Amino acid sequence: MMLLPRFLYGAVADFFATELAKDIKQVELNTQGSIVLSLAAKWCSSPYSPFDKTTLLYEDIACRFFPRDSDSNSDNDYVDRVREQLRHEVLVPLQSSLNSKSPKKNMPPHAEHLPHKIVQHLGTGQGMQQAPSQTERPCEVGRYG
Repeated sequence: MMLLPRFLYGAVADFFATELAKDIKQVELNTQGSIVLSLAAKWCSSPYSPFDKTTLLYEDIACRFFPRDSDSNSDNDYVDRVREQLRHEVLVPLQSSLNSKSPKKNMPPHAEHLPHKIVQHLGTGQGMQQAPSQTERPCEVGRYG
């Protein structure tokens, strides 16, 4: 019964460690300006979040990303070192790369997915009359009475 949750836990940790390794390699090799990064750095567990205190997923990702050296003093020293190393060497650079990729700083991130923007990208022209009216005053339609 405990085999499946442990398998899923290990698979999630492996997935994040693999994707973070791919992303940091792309950032390091990037000489131009166009790179495609996964969102693993964005969705990776935070080191001191309540979720991580329960699951210790961040610790496991860090240990998989930076395998143990044979000259390590103790478990606590190794875990603390790789947690900080993952944060400083991997997550901070990747998160700053992800934040710098957004070209429209003053636009909310979901603005590209508004109904009238989606209809414009369809290229068919159907539904163009309805899109502005749906987004102009959405609160008027569902007023209190």
